[in-house]
Amino acid sequence: MRGKCSFSDCAFTEEDDVDVTKCSSCSKKVHHICSNAIYEGDLSVRVCSHNCVIALGLPTQSRTLWTSSAASTSDNQLTGGARAHGKTPRKSSKGKMKTSAPNSNKKESKQAKKFHFTTGDDLALLWEILSVQPYAAKHGSVTARYQDVADNFNEHLGEELSLRTIKERFFLLLKDFKTTDNQYRRKSGVAEEYTEHKQLLQDITDAMRDLQDEKTKNKKAVQDKSDRLESAGERLRHQAINRRCQRAQTMQDERSDCEESADESSLGEEESVNRSSTDSTKSGDGVTTAQVNAATVKLIERQRKHHKDEHELLQQELAFKRVKAENEEQRWKKEFDFRKAEADRSDKNGVKRLRYGELTWSYVKKSLLF
Repeated sequence: MRGKCSFSDCAFTEEDDVDVTKCSSCSKKVHHICSNAIYEGDLSVRVCSHNCVIALGLPTQSRTLWTSSAASTSDNQLTGGARAHGKTPRKSSKGKMKTSAPNSNKKESKQAKKFHFTTGDDLALLWEILSVQPYAAKHGSVTARYQDVADNFNEHLGEELSLRTIKERFFLLLKDFKTTDNQYRRKSGVAEEYTEHKQLLQDITDAMRDLQDEKTKNKKAVQDKSDRLESAGERLRHQAINRRCQRAQTMQDERSDCEESADESSLGEEESVNRSSTDSTKSGDGVTTAQVNAATVKLIERQRKHHKDEHELLQQELAFKRVKAENEEQRWKKEFDFRKAEADRSDKNGVKRLRYGELTWSYVKKSLLF
């Protein structure tokens, strides 16, 4: 079988006629020589990377043993023993091999040595991630948390790895674990063996999932509260508009009633005068001044009662808002005390957390009032 090798340090090209086989873990193509360089064991097992060795639960080799052996084996196959004559092979732009002088080895030795993570390094990194918890940091401080992880990890190993290398390695381990975990879940009747490596990754995955669920829950609660406040504001606005409309309609009706009463009284007075002039012994049937005064008094009483009802309604609304503000103030105070106690307890346990300090309680009360 022919194809491109998945081994990252493979020195063969696509033009080289070298047999490949499938990896026993991920089914990717890999040369037999590269597989033997990574894992020297049963020939029926083929691997294409160090992660596949860990996934299959095979014993791991030293971090530099398999890379150096793979490079030397592949170079000998390509150059046909060119190193025996004191020359170092190198590739041209067309894929053909050329030999350079021995002085080129000095330039290559000056380059930085490539760092390969071992199982112990991965465990140390996962323990540091679980201790610092950079995934739980607030917005704007995630990079600082990862920098703390990188500094502690470099101090532990005596290396100088960059922040990007640490993050990429962590995300790669997390991605591989999720992939293998899903594969185990799809298989029925397979008992998964949990090692310390998998247990740490499982704890980190569960913590990240819980934090994401909590963020979603808090966001939904804030949105629901905003919707409730908006609906309550619309309802109060609608009631205020209706009260203004009813008040205007009542005043218009009262004004029309007064005009009608005045017209009727004037007509009644004219009729009474005419009847009194013609027949002084007959009493008039029109509206008298006393009736007009009585209607005016009733109108004033009705307006006064209407204003009194509106005043009582306004007092009830103010009392309700005052009780609501007091409840909110008590809730904020309890939450403040709880968070302060939790922060003090975390400081006593030695966990690095941002201290809450003196929170502006006046700001909380002001926000509740407004």
